[in-house]
Amino acid sequence: MERQLPPKILDPDASAGVDTHLRVAQLIDPPGDHYVIDAGAGHGSFTDRLVIGGYRAVAAEFKLGNFWCDRAPHVICDLDVCLPFASGTADGVVAIEIIEHMERPLLLVREAARCLRNQGWLVVTTPNILHVASRLSYLARGYPKGFSENDYRSNGHISPVSLTELRRIGERAGLAIEAVTYNVGRLPVPKIYGRVLLRSSRFRTGALGESLIVLFRKIGDPITNVYRG
Repeated sequence: MERQLPPKILDPDASAGVDTHLRVAQLIDPPGDHYVIDAGAGHGSFTDRLVIGGYRAVAAEFKLGNFWCDRAPHVICDLDVCLPFASGTADGVVAIEIIEHMERPLLLVREAARCLRNQGWLVVTTPNILHVASRLSYLARGYPKGFSENDYRSNGHISPVSLTELRRIGERAGLAIEAVTYNVGRLPVPKIYGRVLLRSSRFRTGALGESLIVLFRKIGDPITNVYRG
């Protein structure tokens, strides 16, 4: 008997975290025939959402056969090398829960900025390493929450990135932060951290937010005269 493969279901919460796609969708510019790059698209759940919402979307994914969305084109590429798109052509770029997997995480921000038109936007989401639970993990174990050896082996988290680092590299790349938010709040209590969702905006803060979500706007050219010590 032929083995039946499981259905390819695009689940927005499967890899990006609860409500992450919702928060990103709330931040980005309305469609208006805008051309958007989904960098590190995974199975293509957010790419699918973009197309349904009226955007012209293209996905960049690094795993052959991993992209399941049939509504939009995609390219296979190494995001640690480049985004294979022409400079100044995209209206928007989304990089959802991918930068922490990169060996050269801040290159992704630079590459996204290069691809953007002037006043184009970039949204980056990544685990919030300044969450209280993450700070306690670093104090007790020497690594932020979500970046243990087990996390590295199971999901490839290798590069924790904070809001400060994103802001600094964004400035160098000609980007300014327009908005900062988080997907949901989580209480810093081990036994209930993964089970209790705090969806109210009062809990979606730097201290309790699970995933950091940053909206950038391209306001100029990259800074070339950077002091490096």
